[in-house]
Amino acid sequence: MALRKHPHVRKILTAIARDPEGHSRLPKETFQQVFDRMEKDMQVKTIEWPTVIEYFTKLGRPLSKDEIKRLQDEDKRMKEEVEEVRRRTEEAERRRMARLMEEINADNNEEG
Repeated sequence: MALRKHPHVRKILTAIARDPEGHSRLPKETFQQVFDRMEKDMQVKTIEWPTVIEYFTKLGRPLSKDEIKRLQDEDKRMKEEVEEVRRRTEEAERRRMARLMEEINADNNEEG
């Protein structure tokens, strides 16, 4: 990987690059270890920058298509649930306002 030959990168190869703090199956890693794992996993000549960045996350690798789909589905479900709660709240408020208007009208009719 050409990146590891860059003078600025060579200076940090032994620095800690990932510290998942117990939220990953991967231990702490140096930049050198992350680059080694990335090369082993990817086995391609060129790696896009967004993919490189994912190797430095707590997960330590890019998400699979199935994982991305699952997270998208979960986001959609959560959004639908929030929308349903909002709709129910608006409907309850509409009914409450209608009852109040009926009470006001009934009070006005009794007075008149």
